Amino acid sequence: MIDSDTLKRLREGDTQAFEQIVHSYQHEMLCVSARIIGQLADAEEVRQKILIRIWQAPQKLPKAESFEAWLRRCVVNESITHLRQRKRQNLLMSEFADSLTFHSSERKDFDLEQVRLALSQLEPEQRALLALKFDGQLTIREIGQVLERSHTTIHSQLERAIAKLRSLMQTKVRK
Repeated sequence: MIDSDTLKRLREGDTQAFEQIVHSYQHEMLCVSARIIGQLADAEEVRQKILIRIWQAPQKLPKAESFEAWLRRCVVNESITHLRQRKRQNLLMSEFADSLTFHSSERKDFDLEQVRLALSQLEPEQRALLALKFDGQLTIREIGQVLERSHTTIHSQLERAIAKLRSLMQTKVRK
């Protein structure tokens, strides 16, 4: 957790404070974004956008006690925005859609590919919930704080996302 002093130093332009934030959160940001987007390179792009935003406008950062939830919300929102933009681009370039989707010529880890395929068929918001729960290892209450929703809403949405993922996985296993 980042303390008030670190954020104060960042607001004053201290590069070491910024490096401390990067070091503390870069891995989680990348993992959550990659799970939502499905591609590591795009997730890296999302992470960089957010870090640049932090560096360029540190005065807009929230207080230390709400920084982590704010940062997670930024990652989720930016990842979903990235997916929507990518979806629009894919529609505009439909003749190239086959070359843009993931196709594995080697099936060394079929189960992992099945999971990736099933995850890619979920709505971005569902992937965000799963990423925060399993990659970010957040509780349902913490996810509710990040997404600014009640924990009961998060619980039911998470259950639906898991049920849909199971259904997609079972469909793929039977084929």
